[in-house]
Amino acid sequence: MKCLPLILIGLAAVAAAEQPSLSGTIIDARTLRIQEKVEALFAAEQYTRAQFIYLHELAPIGDKYAQYMLGFMYEHGVGVNTDLIEASAWYRLAAERGKREFVDVRDRSLQFLEDGDRARADLRYLELRETYSDAAVMFRQVEADYDMLMTAPTGTRIPGGDRAIVMITPDQQGLEFNVQAAERRLERGLSYLATLLDEPRFDVEDYRQLDIEALHRSVEDHVARLD
Repeated sequence: MKCLPLILIGLAAVAAAEQPSLSGTIIDARTLRIQEKVEALFAAEQYTRAQFIYLHELAPIGDKYAQYMLGFMYEHGVGVNTDLIEASAWYRLAAERGKREFVDVRDRSLQFLEDGDRARADLRYLELRETYSDAAVMFRQVEADYDMLMTAPTGTRIPGGDRAIVMITPDQQGLEFNVQAAERRLERGLSYLATLLDEPRFDVEDYRQLDIEALHRSVEDHVARLD
């Protein structure tokens, strides 16, 4: 069995402190289990399964170490075909919060791209930003909470308590929804996006005053720009 490169071990430690910074909440138990599972798979050289989990379960929720690992796998052809353009795009996503360890890897990956490849890497990075950037990830959470709160029965908005209610989704499945928790999460998400986008107007005190479509447009404009 191959040993994990030292840089992976070091970045894993960075990632442990990195995760809560997106949403301001503690990582839930399910996510922790997924992280532990994928690390075990990678260490056991089950690279195809590990890559699937990094791509479909962790990268979409803003896991920067998972995004870094996708770059690493593409750079070195671990479980996938070597693709330096794809590697560079994932490294750039991993570095978007400015952590030095990820920034160093990003800069190194860009340094060795020729002009034509750099242009293609820019385009691929912009494609990935639409789904995996912090702005896109946070907007999905904000939108989900906003939609739920706006359709929650009015009588559930009473002071105090956890106010867990059961919502009926379009597919007629019952979904337990904690109104108070969603309101707190939405408040944090809007504050985060307002700062990230430099748009104070979205940091509203009452979510019912939020222009969700305007927020969506601002997020789309943000992710369409090269950093």
